Amino acid sequence: MMRRRFFEEVCLRGKRKQKELLLLKNRKGENMKKRSAVLLAGMLSVSVLIGGCSPAGTEEKSAAGASAAVEKQGKEEEKDHSEDKENGYMEEGIRQAMEAADTLTAGGYFLMSDGSVVTRGKSFENFAGDYAALPGVRKIADSSSEMQLFALTEEGDLYFHQTKILSGVTDVAFSTTNVNQVAVCICGEKIYVVTVHDASDVDPADRSSAPDRYFDVGDKTVFYYENNMRYANLGSEKQERAEGEFVTLGAEKNDMIVVNSEGEIFMDNNWGSSPEYVGMEFFGWKDIVRIDAAKVKGDETELTVAGLQKDGTVLACGTYADEVLSWGKLNDISMDSGLIVGLTPEGTLKVTGSAAEFVKNDIADWTEIVGVKAGNLQGTAVINAVDKSGNFYHLEYDDHWTENNVTKGSLENGCVDGNSWWYRYSPEGTVYRTGQAEGGWTEGED
Repeated sequence: MMRRRFFEEVCLRGKRKQKELLLLKNRKGENMKKRSAVLLAGMLSVSVLIGGCSPAGTEEKSAAGASAAVEKQGKEEEKDHSEDKENGYMEEGIRQAMEAADTLTAGGYFLMSDGSVVTRGKSFENFAGDYAALPGVRKIADSSSEMQLFALTEEGDLYFHQTKILSGVTDVAFSTTNVNQVAVCICGEKIYVVTVHDASDVDPADRSSAPDRYFDVGDKTVFYYENNMRYANLGSEKQERAEGEFVTLGAEKNDMIVVNSEGEIFMDNNWGSSPEYVGMEFFGWKDIVRIDAAKVKGDETELTVAGLQKDGTVLACGTYADEVLSWGKLNDISMDSGLIVGLTPEGTLKVTGSAAEFVKNDIADWTEIVGVKAGNLQGTAVINAVDKSGNFYHLEYDDHWTENNVTKGSLENGCVDGNSWWYRYSPEGTVYRTGQAEGGWTEGED
């Protein structure tokens, strides 16, 4: 599983690191790398083999195309790869940071190296238990309310609970708001919205028009639809529509940003409801492997957009751009509302934004950090992080509180948290609890 390999890589420089280096030197016949994505972002996806995204259960229909793609790619791999570095491979620290960030969520869920899922409080509707039981989960996308979560596996399969919804998915993110919560995923040249409804609210006529896009899971129905036409380059006069192979995405509130393998950036215009972004310079950036935004609406809207290039160079525009640019090169950057958090190559965190002064002291002693994610949990600002030893860190800030909730824990030792219990859902189905004054993990939910 990627989580296990990640921790081996950053802690012991283990088997996955060695395997990846060998694959980069000799990739002849390799059928797991999406060429265009690797050149830009070093991302793995099976979608290049099957021509993009596919509904669950359609793998066999794509077998012939996959075979042809593998044969073609094998011939391409015989070429000299001495120019690979300059053509788009990102720095190793950035690659590791992006993988580490995938073990974190925007709220209270964490993926552990043994496949366990750790949560602050009991998991709603056993999402954590279901995703711990799935093999090879590399990322959990959580809504701000944490009442909807999707899991993405190493192979690119997107799950809701234990039902596979799509295959060939490269990335997935939730809108970071409690209102109109939807997930967006990218699959090759497609951008999809994935929604969850009460089964009783689904119109039978709608279902009959596209039955392969509806999935009943308990009393819920999951539905997905293509959304490419709403994405455009809002920085150009013609506002060209999104096209190409999409490799990464960012989310702020309901504002979703995608980047294709050519380095072009597009945004969900939502029929003109994102006027703050129109004409901003980030639409002209190139070689972006990470992009994110932070927006706070008030008398004057604060809006910052920042991106990370494959060598760690930071690009930024908007309210807090000057401070972000003053940080120098970064391994990662994550943003939400009033928080903009940068991860330095040295493993420390930089922070700016309207809420920065209220969290900077609490995260100042977080060291040897390898992954970070800023988020929002039911209106409360969140910073999650993981260090090279696998310790996880969780901070919650709310301007109504007198102090922040700050927790540090680990798979081995649990954590001490005077505010809440934490639960670990193991792959074999056992649930453990930690927190309060004792620390450690105790079997049982009560």
